[in-house]
Amino acid sequence: MAGMFGFFGGGSKPGKGIDKDEPPKRRFFIFFDVLIRKFFKIAQINMLYVLVSLPYLVLLFSLSPFNIDMVKSLPNLDMDQLLSGIGSVGEGWLDVAMRMMFAFFIVTFWGSGPASAGMGKVLRNYSKESHSWIWSDFWQEFKSNFKQGMIVLIVDMVVIFLATQAFMVYGGMYSLNGNSMMILIQLVLCLALVIYTFMHGYIYQLMITYEGGMKSIYRNSFLFTLVKFPQNLALTVVSMAIFFFMYISLESLGAAMSALLLTALCTFIICFYTSGAIKSTVDAELKKKNKQ
Repeated sequence: MAGMFGFFGGGSKPGKGIDKDEPPKRRFFIFFDVLIRKFFKIAQINMLYVLVSLPYLVLLFSLSPFNIDMVKSLPNLDMDQLLSGIGSVGEGWLDVAMRMMFAFFIVTFWGSGPASAGMGKVLRNYSKESHSWIWSDFWQEFKSNFKQGMIVLIVDMVVIFLATQAFMVYGGMYSLNGNSMMILIQLVLCLALVIYTFMHGYIYQLMITYEGGMKSIYRNSFLFTLVKFPQNLALTVVSMAIFFFMYISLESLGAAMSALLLTALCTFIICFYTSGAIKSTVDAELKKKNKQ
């Protein structure tokens, strides 16, 4: 299985790992140990990441397809009943809340281009129990992966636009003629977006760890997504559950939590697994290569 990925077309980017003489610990316990010890560091990288991503967040907020107009367009929806069900809020507040949740959802689970490379480096080092300088490591990876990060960011924006248009078109066609095939197409689109979301857990980790072109990064991310699909699904469900729980329970404070901690916390949950999965796969491929 490891030979599928072909990591040895380019060099590995430098990074200090765990001491070879140190006895191995279970990853489950390492996760909570790191989370507790680095909690405030994770909060710091979260705030730096959100600050640098602010222009992208504003853009996502402005162009969000999830807004009050989308809610009003839903068939058989009683707007007054909806508003009464979520508390004494107006349409304007609901519109802002939906847009903010969408913007932070994208930068959390899809990323923010070069800024995600910077945060990914710091969180990867933490997951390896290695030291990381938040400011210098962040900006080093931001600059060295700026071009590739911007390519991913642009691709993400194109995917958001095309997916939004596709759902609107097929949803409208279903409303007009009741053709169940339109629903099937939308389900296929949903699955494609799920896979694309999982891929982002690997895209930036591969970008900061190995030298390679964008074709290789996307290809290997797709392969990791399929091979590790159950694990990706479980981790994403957990991190998204935390994300949406914060927004539902804290309401207007959900965005504040994203700015202070939530974004990096959800990213760390996924990054902790994906960085380890990449390392174990590369180690297995290396052993296989040495035996040949």
